[in-house]
Amino acid sequence: MATSVLPHIGSLAGKIAIVTGSSSGLGRAISLAYAASGASVVCADLSPNAPESSPGPRIPTHELLNAQSANGKPRSIFVECDMTKAASVEATVARAVQEFGRLDIMVNNAGILAEAKAGKVFPRIQDTPESVWDADMAVNGKGVWLGCKYAIAQMLRQEPWGGPTGDRGWVINMCSIVGLVGFSGTSCYSATKGAVLQMTKAVALECAKDRIHVNCINPGFTDTNMLAPLKAEHGTEKAESMLAALHPWGRMGRMEDIAKMAVFLAGDGAGWCTGGAYVVDGGYTAQ
Repeated sequence: MATSVLPHIGSLAGKIAIVTGSSSGLGRAISLAYAASGASVVCADLSPNAPESSPGPRIPTHELLNAQSANGKPRSIFVECDMTKAASVEATVARAVQEFGRLDIMVNNAGILAEAKAGKVFPRIQDTPESVWDADMAVNGKGVWLGCKYAIAQMLRQEPWGGPTGDRGWVINMCSIVGLVGFSGTSCYSATKGAVLQMTKAVALECAKDRIHVNCINPGFTDTNMLAPLKAEHGTEKAESMLAALHPWGRMGRMEDIAKMAVFLAGDGAGWCTGGAYVVDGGYTAQ
């Protein structure tokens, strides 16, 4: 019986990635995980600095990655990027190519929960300002679409990554469990994540013949700065306990839980994966 050696599913050695929303939360965790797996990372965000309410060290993500470089060679740069503006997203992709020569991985992670700033966290639809819809859709919907658009255009222009499969690129969109099931008080946010889910499937079908993988990650409630307004409203301990109880696993998600999936989806282990929604939710959607 013939045998074969399985690829190292966690290796991203030599690949060039853009991670949007990289200055804090999931974007920062994914950037760190990618660098640890061998990738060079373009950190894209409105600012290199994390929000004041974010936990952890204040050093910008790209500076942290470069400080951790084993050979002292810069492995990361920061690019100011507004994901709601086409010219800004296009320029970010161009900067990645200028610095590193190509683009292999695009992580469309930047997102907001505008409902959290609507006066009361998780407002009912009749109490939700129209501005919340516009803000959520601009970043979570249009921003992901623009990220896909310009990353894929570059992936089609360059030579394939290599190997017998001729893979040209990996696009990973950050979705949510509320892109799969409902959650009261998130009518606008849920709509954007439903859009990301279906967009991912449509783009995956368009790009399959080009060997560009397009998948999305659907996290459960994860302990990031996005939950800060809920903690402020209910108190940290009560909010964390309430959210943990929603998940059969008995805890909220940790940023590294999501980062590990992002590494998998950009590696050889996901070689036959495209158009998928990868749930990382401690059993939430199994209920």
